[in-house]
Amino acid sequence: MRKKTKKISKPVKDQLRFLVEEFLEKSVEEIMAKIGGRSDAGKTMWEKLEGSLSDDIFWMDEVDPEDKAKSDYEKLLKDNHAFLKPIWNQFRNALFNYKYNIILERAKLHNVRETIDRDKESSIFEYKELIRHETTALDLEKYYDIALKESFEPGTLTVSFELGYVTFYRNNLNVVKNFIDLLSGVNIEHFARCSHCGKCIILIRSDKRFCHGCAAKKYQKDKWARDPEGMKEKERLRYRELRKKS
Repeated sequence: MRKKTKKISKPVKDQLRFLVEEFLEKSVEEIMAKIGGRSDAGKTMWEKLEGSLSDDIFWMDEVDPEDKAKSDYEKLLKDNHAFLKPIWNQFRNALFNYKYNIILERAKLHNVRETIDRDKESSIFEYKELIRHETTALDLEKYYDIALKESFEPGTLTVSFELGYVTFYRNNLNVVKNFIDLLSGVNIEHFARCSHCGKCIILIRSDKRFCHGCAAKKYQKDKWARDPEGMKEKERLRYRELRKKS
């Protein structure tokens, strides 16, 4: 598998430190306490967070400065914390599992194999093939699945730490990017609610009122509302006809 690493500059290290230590490793209560209800403190923290996360997101529209001035920074921080915190917790747990469990177990396995190979008098030499067979799985590249919130993109994001590098497999995120690209700039007049079930429909023609199948359901519902006795009689006749055929 192709691996990628990068040299981290001082500004990026500072951004990473802020993101992890001052935001993701804090509870939302701790963050709000630090802000202390002061709008200037909330703005400062939001700008740091935005600077850490937005530089490379070329497909997102820039926020107008006037809109930023009206922002509820506490809400922005809370919303982003609620979204990122569960992902971060899973990433951190996977990373620490790899660093402090998998790497150590592999080192132990390496020592055992070296002992077997060089010392035929070892008490475990006779179990050489069994040990190799039982420990093969530990040699395989370790992958971790990070569950994404359903409000973002149902499914998982896969990460690996092999060779000491963080490697993300971004297929799910590309789906989200394409989804956002598809919706961006679409006039909201193209979206409407089905007049029967209330689900969202796309107005591919101006007179569209229902999603697939709901027009017939609405027609039947209206007929029952206008003439319930007549509809009951029709149902009784239909039932009799079905019984005759059976």
